[in-house]
Amino acid sequence: MGTPLVWTALSILLLTLFLDLLELSFGRIFWFVCTLRFWLYFGLHFGLSCIAAYLIRGAVSDWYMQAFVGTFLGVAVISNTDLKIGGYSLLPAAQLFLSIKAKMFDQAAEDKANAVAKAQLVERLQKLTVTTIESAHSAALIAAGYDALRIKSGVDRARSSCGGDDQCLKRMLIAKLVRVNYDYARQNVEIWEGPDIIDHSF
Repeated sequence: MGTPLVWTALSILLLTLFLDLLELSFGRIFWFVCTLRFWLYFGLHFGLSCIAAYLIRGAVSDWYMQAFVGTFLGVAVISNTDLKIGGYSLLPAAQLFLSIKAKMFDQAAEDKANAVAKAQLVERLQKLTVTTIESAHSAALIAAGYDALRIKSGVDRARSSCGGDDQCLKRMLIAKLVRVNYDYARQNVEIWEGPDIIDHSF
């Protein structure tokens, strides 16, 4: 008896995930799954589908039909229904899911825009000379509260790892700079791009 229950739950999980991905657009799913709201959205759908499958277990004996019908009821019916009595919402499921979806779209769009902006910043920083990058790296980390000795030690380790390869050193310092103090880099990149500091060999 335990095995059909496991298969039913696993099937509901996969079917619910498939329907949520289909509803939200596969093309942008990477940005959705990176948000906590997606997993809340999916988790609520999964819970409703499991409840629906449990309620119909007496009418539907086969586990795969329980999974299919339960998922359909949970995702397509219950989650799109507002139960009201006397004008008051007792179970505002549709409102809840629409609210989560709207916020999830906003968060995914914001995350995508931030990722694009960060990639563009890295590209601009890569064009600077290694000397400028070292100075920018140190200034950004000091602004973030890092100890000067710790910063110097990190630069020395990076230089040793790169074995004299300036492009490798720049990549390592830029990665640390952007990760530790992205806002500082974004605000100061135009200053660093001043005259005579562009690395034309890049």
